[in-house]
Amino acid sequence: MILFSVAAGMILGYFTVPRIFADTADFQDMSGNWMVIGICILLGFVGFNLGLEGNVIKSLKKAGIRVVLFPLAAIAGSLILGALYGLVSPLTVREAVAVSAGFGWYTLAPGVIGEAGHAVAGAVSFMHNVIRETLGIIIIPLAAKKIGYIEATAIPGVAAMDICLPIVERSCRSETVVYSFCMGMMMSAAVPLLVPLIIG
Repeated sequence: MILFSVAAGMILGYFTVPRIFADTADFQDMSGNWMVIGICILLGFVGFNLGLEGNVIKSLKKAGIRVVLFPLAAIAGSLILGALYGLVSPLTVREAVAVSAGFGWYTLAPGVIGEAGHAVAGAVSFMHNVIRETLGIIIIPLAAKKIGYIEATAIPGVAAMDICLPIVERSCRSETVVYSFCMGMMMSAAVPLLVPLIIG
């Protein structure tokens, strides 16, 4: 259903929206508002389920320091792999690491990189971050089964605490939601610090 929804949205966006809306920017503004409302409703239902189960505090106590260590490991892993990519790509190592430091935040990181005078890296950052979030939506259920519940929360990056939270709740154990929220929150806090610092 997730794959079908993404594909249907892409097809409708390409063929239908330009015929109905003369100015697609108006549609993007309107759809952005709808997305915020939809995400709030989704997160509300996730919160209701967590409240009904009554194990959020218990999960936090059980997780302990690991709830911080896993996001730090995911951040370090993303940056290290970005540096390795920079060694074999047309991008410089600094640009590649800055792209990786976007952690799926496709509205912030590309703008910061582009404004610093790195237009190509900014475009790559946008695509990288969109793909990271989309892959999170699509493969979290598979990754949860084949790799691990907590590891699966690192795939979407910052989206782990919003759009992908309901998917994590359905695909993983209930205590994994705490890890997912902390993963997204720490990555969200890291993006505005790391991207400008790395890109200079």
